[in-house]
Amino acid sequence: MNAIPESSGPFPDRLRPDLPIPLAPGHGLAAPVRAALTGLRTPAFAEARRLTVRTGAVLLAVVAVGRFAVVGVVRPWIYAVAGVTVGVMAIRAVALARAEQRQRRFQERWLLTRTEALRRTAFEIIRFTVVPSPASGTVTVWDAAAYDLTKPDDVQALTARQAAERRSGRPGSRVVIEFCYDGGDGGTRLVEEAWSDLDELSLRTMAARLVHAVVVFPDACYHARPAIGWRGRNWPARETFWTLGTPAVSAVVPSR
Repeated sequence: MNAIPESSGPFPDRLRPDLPIPLAPGHGLAAPVRAALTGLRTPAFAEARRLTVRTGAVLLAVVAVGRFAVVGVVRPWIYAVAGVTVGVMAIRAVALARAEQRQRRFQERWLLTRTEALRRTAFEIIRFTVVPSPASGTVTVWDAAAYDLTKPDDVQALTARQAAERRSGRPGSRVVIEFCYDGGDGGTRLVEEAWSDLDELSLRTMAARLVHAVVVFPDACYHARPAIGWRGRNWPARETFWTLGTPAVSAVVPSR
């Protein structure tokens, strides 16, 4: 069984929607041979397969031309070189097929490890906004209310609003959580939005003082972005996307 690397790429511990999926690592003495045959450094199986097919087509064209356009004494050499190359291409095709199977198994396990890391990760909240339900009347952008979850008074007002909406039993407000994550280039921070119903939001009070409010996603999941090729061929994925699910927000202890 291939080991699952704890990292991918040069920024191992940074989680973002579009993680590149690494190539399944090789093991043992056969690994360098497989790498040489497939020529893969990333899961670019479509391109590798296309190159193999095109190489075979070119060889057939060379043999066909050589049969008539080259003097007889040279033809055996052309046939010999073409035969060896065809043999190598056939071995390469088999190696690519086996590598593709190994990549699919590896991909499933790798996505699970990234999902586990995603569910444990706390993201810094940069804005927390509550938007009233349209059922309460005409709603405009001015009706949205922002709450600073590092301020006890704001947290108290938010918890009171949440409790009132839960008691009412009517469709409640929607929460917009804007949080930041590392862009993967060593410095850029990008912003993502998560939405939730206020009455379903899990609000956890952690400390009397909090520098930054954070959000975690206990039900988050990484998925493989489909890599669909010609004639609908589904190749091993090269990149991920995430679904976050219901957020759980950490805030300061509300005022009394």
